[in-house]
Amino acid sequence: MTIILDSYAIPEKGEFEVYVKRAVNLQVSAEEARRKVNHWLLDQVSHMMGAEAPQLVLQENCTIWQVPAILTANQLGRIGVIGFVAVHVETGELLYATATRTQLLQAAETLVAAFPAYQPRTEMPPGYDPTNLPPISSPKSSAAMASPSLIVSN
Repeated sequence: MTIILDSYAIPEKGEFEVYVKRAVNLQVSAEEARRKVNHWLLDQVSHMMGAEAPQLVLQENCTIWQVPAILTANQLGRIGVIGFVAVHVETGELLYATATRTQLLQAAETLVAAFPAYQPRTEMPPGYDPTNLPPISSPKSSAAMASPSLIVSN
């Protein structure tokens, strides 16, 4: 698990010391946070998004799970990380959900714009010839289709 220390001043180069003594009450596990964000992404943002393993972030006023949100596509799989969703470690609340949703959608649009348009396959790859399908019945002859008959019942 990665722990990020937010808002700690460090020098550009050279040795420095970090002292961290902080009591954190984890009421929401990393996996619970990931599942909660995954459900929110799929339900409230886009079915093409998912959540990855979170990082614990120690901030000055609270501790959160920072859960990466990823964009996926059927034809490509995982495209990339488009942002992060913050989950409070004690309450499980998604912080800044409305603003995060907007940022994620904008980042997804930017990322998708950089990809080429989807090109479906025009030929069947070798080994994918469907040999176990039942035969398709042939259409009626063109003569029968050209002169339809009218059936009238009395």
